[in-house]
Amino acid sequence: FDVSSEELTNFYQNALFCVYPSVFEGFGIPILEAFSHGKTVATSQISSMPEVGGDAAKYFYPNNLAQIEQALLFLMDDQNRKELEKRIPNQLKKFSSDKLVTDYVQVYKSLA
Repeated sequence: FDVSSEELTNFYQNALFCVYPSVFEGFGIPILEAFSHGKTVATSQISSMPEVGGDAAKYFYPNNLAQIEQALLFLMDDQNRKELEKRIPNQLKKFSSDKLVTDYVQVYKSLA
């Protein structure tokens, strides 16, 4: 559904954490979006999610209800959640615009 940027920010500000149970994702933009609002994520242990979430997210296999439940219960604990939230800034640095541009330039130079 369609929400404004202001509404989306409000959702993130009022959330304890985010849940992203994807069975396929090309990159993991929703994880970075949650991180940019200071919220950790419970997400799938597949595709690019572990690379994007790093050590700042909690993982589960998307077809395993017991693992999903364990991840949610883990993040409902304030201490566990806050520990992961401390790691968000370092994870976000890996995907900064400047770093990505520098990495792409290096790849192109290596191909030339």
